[in-house]
Formats: sequence, C-alpha cells, structure tokens
Amino acid sequence: MTKYTIDNLFYSWTREIVLDCTSAGIDINALNEYTGNSLYFCKHVDAVKAIIEAGIELNQTDRYGNNTLFCNTAPYVLKLLIHSGVNIQHKNNKGQSCLHPNHHDIECSEILCNSGVEIHSVDNKCKTVLITSVFDYL
Repeated sequence: MTKYTIDNLFYSWTREIVLDCTSAGIDINALNEYTGNSLYFCKHVDAVKAIIEAGIELNQTDRYGNNTLFCNTAPYVLKLLIHSGVNIQHKNNKGQSCLHPNHHDIECSEILCNSGVEIHSVDNKCKTVLITSVFDYL
C-alpha cells in the first residue's frame, strides 16, 4: 500500500491516482501553503476530469486572488476548466484578468480570448494586457 499525500493529488497524472488519493482520505479540496488547490498544478486531463468529478471547488482563489486559470497553462486542461465552469472573468487582487499572466503563451491566450475573456480589461494600475506585454519587453 502506497502512502498518499496532498502532493500525490496535486501532481496526479491518472484518474486512478486521484481515486486512490481520495480513497486514502485526502480531501479533494486540500490547499497548499498559498491556498491553491490541485487544479492549479495538475497538468493531465484524465486526472483533472477525476478531480472535477470528485467535487473540487472550481473557483477556489489563492492568497493572491488568482483562480486556476491564472496558474494552469496546459492548453487541454485550460479548455476543460473553462468548459467545467471556472469563472473566466475573475480578477485577482491586482485587478488582473487571467490574460495578464498568460500573455506570453500564445496558445493559452488564444483559448482564453476565444472563450470570452475580456481583452480590454484593465488592472488596478489601469494597465491592459497589451500595455503589460509591451513593458515586459522594454
């Protein structure tokens, strides 16, 4: 018998590992030290499906106000999270949308834009995603 920990759940790569973790008593809504749940880290679609089916809180925010769309940059997982109902218009503590941290990743940005994320959103410093991107290269 393998001893399962929260890390096993957070970095699961199969449905079976997720089910083994929950069977071993790991809380599906367990949080790390930054208050993010396993959807922030898990990059494998089958595992993410199992986590969602197990009833995880989809719109959990971490201590910075980010939801999972700010952190999980696996394209197929991003699509699944959006389809499952994660709030795509959510803003973090800085007033940023999920496009702000993903602006360097063309594929993720395209997925988010095509899903309806507000592309003209401004953060607390009145910067749009485009302005943030330009200043990153200066």
